[in-house]
Amino acid sequence: MFIGLDIGRFAGLGGPEDSRRELRQLGVSYPAAPVPDIQTVQGLQVVALPSSYFITRDGRISKKWTGILNKAKLTELVEKLLLE
Repeated sequence: MFIGLDIGRFAGLGGPEDSRRELRQLGVSYPAAPVPDIQTVQGLQVVALPSSYFITRDGRISKKWTGILNKAKLTELVEKLLLE
């Protein structure tokens, strides 16, 4: 499952409506919601956008990817995680 977290207001990129508009323009179809507070952003250690996190069922971050994630890279990362 993919879930998007909008940190735009904490990164100087506008508010939730700006993010919704951007997601529509990009054709993003997975659910996305605004991050409630700066502590969440700090806890995830977001240093650049976009950032992708692979989280286990028990809530542990097993892999982090910073930068654009295309289909080939996503496939590579998921295949490696499945082997672990």
